[in-house]
Amino acid sequence: MAFKDELRRLRKQDGLTQADLAVSLGIAKSTISMYECGNREPDFETLEAIADYFNVDMNRLTGIDKASDGLISASYDVTAKEYALVRSYRKASPSDRQIIDNIVARYPVEEIETAPASKIIPLFGTAAAAGPGEFDTGLPWEEYSVPADSSAAFAVRISGDSMEPVLQDGQIALCAELAPRTGDLTVMMVNGCLLVKQVIFDSFGNIYLRSLNRARKDMDLDIMASGSDTVTCYGIVILKRRPALVDQ
Repeated sequence: MAFKDELRRLRKQDGLTQADLAVSLGIAKSTISMYECGNREPDFETLEAIADYFNVDMNRLTGIDKASDGLISASYDVTAKEYALVRSYRKASPSDRQIIDNIVARYPVEEIETAPASKIIPLFGTAAAAGPGEFDTGLPWEEYSVPADSSAAFAVRISGDSMEPVLQDGQIALCAELAPRTGDLTVMMVNGCLLVKQVIFDSFGNIYLRSLNRARKDMDLDIMASGSDTVTCYGIVILKRRPALVDQ
């Protein structure tokens, strides 16, 4: 089975969406989509991370028979046997590694160009806030460096205490361009003002934006489906876990 098909099968077997898997691996959802469509293949380290995440052998993930000496993928000049040697090397003691290093040093090769260690994303806002603030992609923004494999597409600087204890005043919150689900901390423009709030949806299409700090529930906002509010969602704050829903 090809990598793209095996990845899709494993993801669905675990009941994960592409967005779920992307957040777990720390990469963009669009990247997972391209993997599954066969439009892109992961670099070697990401391929290994995917295999480890699903607890499967990389040979199985890439459709290579363990007994074969074929390439793990056309994108990598690494055979299944060579990959097994890498795994064994990592288990070796420091003294054994030194012996292997001394032998390999006799056969120098040109180093593989590595991907950049970081990337630049826009950081919005001296006024971006947990309460009302300015947020307009037409306005100037700072360059902000994050790891190259980060799923963050932009960042906002938090002002105020309404989202404590999860988001602190002055904190820079990394954000992904994902559609929010109930319980997420969303970055949403409402009538020209930025709100970073926990979002709650109901079955009637209404949106409730809530402060995690209930001492600041004066900053809550209800957006009725029947109203005339102008609403734009930019994405969600990247967190290890979704905060518990606040009491309405």
